[in-house]
Amino acid sequence: MDIEDVPLALIDISDANTRKDLDDRQGDSTIDDLARSIDHQGLLQPISVCRTEDGRYAVVAGQRRRLAFRLLSRATIPAIVHSQMSSEDATAVSLVENLHRADMNPQDKAAAFGKLLAHSGTVADVSRNTGVSEATVRKYLQLRSLAPELQERLAAGEARNTDALASLARRFHDDPAKQLLVWDRIGAFRQDIQQDVLRQLRPDLGNLGSLVDRAAEGQLGYHIVRNCPADCPAIPDELKATVAALMNSDS
Repeated sequence: MDIEDVPLALIDISDANTRKDLDDRQGDSTIDDLARSIDHQGLLQPISVCRTEDGRYAVVAGQRRRLAFRLLSRATIPAIVHSQMSSEDATAVSLVENLHRADMNPQDKAAAFGKLLAHSGTVADVSRNTGVSEATVRKYLQLRSLAPELQERLAAGEARNTDALASLARRFHDDPAKQLLVWDRIGAFRQDIQQDVLRQLRPDLGNLGSLVDRAAEGQLGYHIVRNCPADCPAIPDELKATVAALMNSDS
């Protein structure tokens, strides 16, 4: 693995790249800002590419930086060059680099996790390769079971709250019509209220109306904690042991 100045004209987008929404500054209005930053401060982190059989390069991570360099009319860009990289490794590199980006489309994440799962075989392997918790991996994989219309809304930013959407997909994975009906009734509520409705919702949706009415009256979305921190939904599972130890040390 070496860092080289690679001609931009020889760089293509890899099929493994998890950012599918960028094309010559479309889909990301911050490319101009990034280009100005690079012009003044230089490139802080090289992109990652791998050599292809036809003598060209495929960008694995750094699509925005590549577009910014093109905007600046630069001929080459510093790049970490991988001589060989499997599709699984390339997807993992691209995904890990983009996970910290708040604007990465949930659909892109779901597709990337799905591709990694197809290559790795288990959620545990995907978690290990990306450094993402198994629970988060499962959540994004579950989003692939959403009704096509909900997936379109998610991609467009019209449907949010991925935790609730994943729960909805899990509850009614084989009934897109029910998914749409439920989400149209609860989509405007906070995510904790959405989750509360979904936990109490009967499979036949017979109590959907009453649950929505209770939610609108402020009767849902709260949780009585009788055993803290074990039963506290506001504390991440991975931190509960630490919180319990701190509480015991103070007692």
